[in-house]
Amino acid sequence: MGSVKRFLVLAGMVIAVTVLFSLPAMSGSHTWVINEIYSNADGTLQFVEMWTPSPNEFQIGGKSVHANAASSSTFPANLPMNSTTNKHLLLATSGFAALPGAPTPDLTIPSGFFNINGDTIQWHIYVASILSFGLGDLPTDGIQSLNKDGTTGPATPTNFADDTFAPPGVRGVRVAKILPNFPDGSRVTVTFDDSACIGAADFHIVYGFGSQLPATLGGTYMLQPAGLGQCSIPGSPKVWGGAPDPVADSTRFLYFLVLAGSGGSVEGSWGLDAAGNERSGPMGGASGQCSHTAKTIANSCP
Repeated sequence: MGSVKRFLVLAGMVIAVTVLFSLPAMSGSHTWVINEIYSNADGTLQFVEMWTPSPNEFQIGGKSVHANAASSSTFPANLPMNSTTNKHLLLATSGFAALPGAPTPDLTIPSGFFNINGDTIQWHIYVASILSFGLGDLPTDGIQSLNKDGTTGPATPTNFADDTFAPPGVRGVRVAKILPNFPDGSRVTVTFDDSACIGAADFHIVYGFGSQLPATLGGTYMLQPAGLGQCSIPGSPKVWGGAPDPVADSTRFLYFLVLAGSGGSVEGSWGLDAAGNERSGPMGGASGQCSHTAKTIANSCP
């Protein structure tokens, strides 16, 4: 009888060992981090890139990326098993995905998914994945992005298939409302390619209403008095507080110029009108605003 008991115990041990070695390797989703984020000035072109150094991080189905707990996008399914070592996931707006050569997003997010003026982006419930930033931290020049360590550099959006590209950047001047805090447009961001400006020590904004535009080519552009925070802009992007309401003018139209400054009393070119002539301001061709009483066309922002 005793020998029978010993056999049953040994058989049980063999079964237990067999079950132990048939278990799969540990898997989950907890080592993914928010690796890189990008936006243009109006939030229509945005991406969030995630990254993991680990294998078996494929269980992402039903889990979401959150922006300040206000926006959320959820992955519909898991990834292939045992395929995630040093891999990326790309969440991007449809506008970004439409850029020529852009990698296909692994998940599409809505325009303005995160607030460009400051937000907290988190993967699922994992605190270690959080990327937070404040006003002025995120580049909106269309070229650079914000990395998980707080540095900025050329954007490198990469999807799960390892496709990547360099965004083309912003050309010209762009203006966007600061949402959701200033939906009336009283505070806006102005983005321009300051690297293309010749001879600029700083920049300034001058503006006027539609009724102050010249009636004919070659006429003088009249201006409103200098407003709060327009002078001595260090570079792009600029948050323009107290932007004037065009409803104050019968034309319901506002125009503005971003001008290069010398750091003194001389400002740069106003650009050319439709006939190819240098635009002219009310003080001998200069604006007379922000202490700029003279102008040189050698300084310009093409």
